[in-house]
Amino acid sequence: MGQKTISKITVIILEDDPAHRKRLENMVKKVDFFCYLGAFENPLAALPLIDTGKVELIFSDINMPEMDGISFLKFLDKPPLTVFIASSAQYAVDGFDLNVVDYILKRSLSQARFDKCLERIKKKYYLFDSLNNSVMVKDGQKTFFLNPNTIYYISAHRDYIQVKTISSENLYMCTMKEAVERFGAFDFMQVHRSYLININYIEAIGPLSVGTLKARLKHLNVEIPIGPSYRESLFKRLNVKNG
Repeated sequence: MGQKTISKITVIILEDDPAHRKRLENMVKKVDFFCYLGAFENPLAALPLIDTGKVELIFSDINMPEMDGISFLKFLDKPPLTVFIASSAQYAVDGFDLNVVDYILKRSLSQARFDKCLERIKKKYYLFDSLNNSVMVKDGQKTFFLNPNTIYYISAHRDYIQVKTISSENLYMCTMKEAVERFGAFDFMQVHRSYLININYIEAIGPLSVGTLKARLKHLNVEIPIGPSYRESLFKRLNVKNG
């Protein structure tokens, strides 16, 4: 099986105090599984970047110009994972009610405390050995870790994918393009604009009707269509002749 390419967690900082911002920036830049995108003095300035969906984790102050961190997090339709680093514990309950990863007091922000926060982030994103053995799929504020070995095929339904295993079918908010990128590092191939299959479960390939082909999967009474533009790459991967 191919090795999964590990995607780094994309991070921004929201902090209006230059000294605190610089200190936190130095800590963030040293983390090998972070991709640091930049810092902002107020939350609204970061909104265009957050709206692109590229931001996965925010380290945020609470008392900031234009909008406080709590209000800003509530304002976001699909907020990224968030760590509050605040001057006081006044808003700690509000923060944890919003399911933040951590709430750190600025006066307690040592490297040891930051390292403990990183462990919480790892658990939230990767869980145990999932860095090497699972595919991460985010659905709203939830993150799921899927074992590719148990998945037979994935089908597209607009902005969702349906993941089929031997015992279940589940929907996740994820595009087919994103699924191809994430599962492609494992033994998955797109065989149709709406289907991505685990090639280890292909039992046979044959005609579905005139001019079309199907892939029959082991253990499942299902036939997956193979689109004409995907045939050549599939047959090459399987080391069989086309036709």
